Amino acid sequence: MKLINIFLGLSLLFIFSSCRKENLMDKKEKELVSKLLLEPRDFKGMEIYAHRGHWNTAGSYENTLTSIRKAANIGVHGVELDVRISADSVLYLHHNPDVFENISFSSVSSKDIDRVILPNDDHIPRLDATLDLLKQYPKLKVNFELKGDIPAKFLTIYVRRINDLVMRSGIHERIFFSSLSLPLLVASKNYNAKIKTQSINYADFDMSKLVAAKVDMINFSYAMSMKRSELIQRAKENKIVVCSGAGKFVDVMSLLDRNPDVQMINTDEPDLVMQVYIKSDVKEGND
Repeated sequence: MKLINIFLGLSLLFIFSSCRKENLMDKKEKELVSKLLLEPRDFKGMEIYAHRGHWNTAGSYENTLTSIRKAANIGVHGVELDVRISADSVLYLHHNPDVFENISFSSVSSKDIDRVILPNDDHIPRLDATLDLLKQYPKLKVNFELKGDIPAKFLTIYVRRINDLVMRSGIHERIFFSSLSLPLLVASKNYNAKIKTQSINYADFDMSKLVAAKVDMINFSYAMSMKRSELIQRAKENKIVVCSGAGKFVDVMSLLDRNPDVQMINTDEPDLVMQVYIKSDVKEGND
């Protein structure tokens, strides 16, 4: 019994210490956010994209028409959205590979997907409805992420259908495709060279393969952007636009200070970023 009491006491002490440390970190971050919000900054042409739309706000949810409207309303340059395919080959905005628990998106029919009600009472939007909405925001750029975990049997129709819908929308000039899968970007480029592509890289990569794939942009993780300036320099030397992801507002500000060569950034806190954003001339190549 004595050993059990000692164990319980140590466990409670560990939990208390962890919670206290977490609360202190939260407090420090909130203080830093408050300070940074008082300092408008010149972003040197860096473009701000709302990651999965502006979902991190009341009444919104990721990859929805609401998140797109809210992103446009706060003045971001663009939105990043994920595209998946249903069992009957209908394209939707959706991030996770599953639509229900342990049930893959690509195994469910569009009829059933259309019935899903999201936490903010939105439906999972079809890509064609998304493109119709985007026509209402002519200044908003769009990054559609092509998901590399799509089942192989859908890949050809997935690439063709997303390209065909985007081209028919008449707004393809402000849309680009990104993916962790370089072969998927190559397939898209081979099918339709008019739409730009962005390779997402979270580890070391072969620049010669990116050049051969004719990618227009490269997206580094926040850690790589902060610590691997030589990778950014290599991309610039090959005339590839440098992008990054930095979920938090404070990370965006750190990246701006550390590496101003990043020209485009995805963030989960676009509202905070846009409160301090001062735009200078956009850098060459980021049109």
